[in-house]
Amino acid sequence: MIPDRDRPIAIDFTGADLCVTLANQRQITIPLANFPVLLKATSQQRAHVQLSLSGIYWPELNLDISLLELLGGLSASSRSHKPRFCEG
Repeated sequence: MIPDRDRPIAIDFTGADLCVTLANQRQITIPLANFPVLLKATSQQRAHVQLSLSGIYWPELNLDISLLELLGGLSASSRSHKPRFCEG
């Protein structure tokens, strides 16, 4: 079970990265290159996002990124990226 303190509360796009802020103020930065759909999306499509305890969802893009993946859970081991945690 994912603790409430780890739920995503905000996202931002900086250059070539997706930055996710968690409720505990920790930030995770992931290269957009790992999510080609987001990389090619318009700013309007990126702005239409839903945050939940289970992850981040862009309905227009049909893209769902699980919180477990962001936190380095089971599915992250099969991805080519490793999340970077930023001091916030």
